[in-house]
Amino acid sequence: MLTKGTLIPVALVFTLMQGTACGAQNLQGWLNNEAAKIQQDASSGLLNPGQAAKLQTRDAQIQSQEQQMLNQNGGYLTP
Repeated sequence: MLTKGTLIPVALVFTLMQGTACGAQNLQGWLNNEAAKIQQDASSGLLNPGQAAKLQTRDAQIQSQEQQMLNQNGGYLTP
C-alpha cells in the first residue's frame, strides 16, 4: 500500500527507470551518489546525525523496493 511517505520513493524509482533496460544500474548509481552526499553533508555539519540517519533509512527503503520489483519481474525493472 502506498502512503504519502512511500509515494516519493516509488515515483523516484519509476522516474529513474524510464523504460531503460539498465534501470537498476541507474537507480544504483543514484543511490550511491545520495549516500556520498549524505556522508559529505554529515561530515561538514550540514546534517545532524538524526537527519543523516533518516535519509539513510529512506535510501534503504528505496533499495528494498527496487529489490522487490526485481524479484517480481524476473530480474528486470519495468516502468
